[in-house]
This record gives sequence, structure tokens and C-alpha cells, in this order.
Amino acid sequence: MTTRQHQLQRTERLARAVGALRRRFVAAASRAMEAEGTPLVHWQLVSALAWDGLDSQVALAARVGIDPAATSRALDELEAKGLVRRARDKTDRRRVSLALTPTGRRWYARARVLVFGEISPVFDPLSPAEARTLEGLLARLAHSSGSSSPGSV
Repeated sequence: MTTRQHQLQRTERLARAVGALRRRFVAAASRAMEAEGTPLVHWQLVSALAWDGLDSQVALAARVGIDPAATSRALDELEAKGLVRRARDKTDRRRVSLALTPTGRRWYARARVLVFGEISPVFDPLSPAEARTLEGLLARLAHSSGSSSPGSV
């Protein structure tokens, strides 16, 4: 077997393992949000706003990987719940600025405990040293791909 074939097999194994973990994370986050009667997309948007400090609807849609129309509908719902505030940018009327409201920040703090409480058992098999090593490796991979953000669940 050639070196290129070995590289492809390794890449496939790693990509499949990362994909399986992502599916577990999304399923855990979905369970936590279902228990709250909240769609997962609400968690994803609020979490990205809280963690990344994004203030643009376009940037938020790209960050979470949801089409702009679906993002806009979900933001309508979040705004109606009092979790998010939208405002037209004074210098560029086409741009919509976003911010979490105080209620939104409190909701995020509570939901964060629920979501990551569901995800936490995935890491139980790792020792503290292994968890630190994994965190460093994942940060290195994210940084090398040009991502400055750890992503959303």
C-alpha cells in the first residue's frame, strides 16, 4: 500500500471519528433543549452570540452554518422571547446588529449548564492529562484550518 493510500485511510478514520463525536454532541444538546421545549437552533444561535461575540446576522448565519432565511426566522423567535435584540447599523442600513439581552445572557448561562452537562459524559473515559492533550490537539487543528472559534454544538 502506498503512502498516499495510508494517508487517505488515516484521514478517513479521523474524519469519521470526529463526525461520530459531533453527532453525539448534537444529540446531547438536542436532548437538553428538548427538555426545555426549545429548538436546538435557538441554543446554537445564542451560544454563538455569547461565545463568539458576533454582532452581525450574516456572520452569525455563516458561523452556525444555517441559511440566512432560517437564521432570520429563528432570530425573530429569539427576539420575541426577549433573548436577542436586533438593530439596524447606523452607518450601513443593510447590516443588522445583534446583541443578547440581559434575559438572553441569563438564559445562555442556564442552558449552557444543561447542554454541556449532557455532553460531559463523552469525555469521562479520558484522564485529565488526556483531556488537556485532546483540547490542545483540537485547538491546533482548528487554528490551522483558519478557524478562530471552537464551533457550535
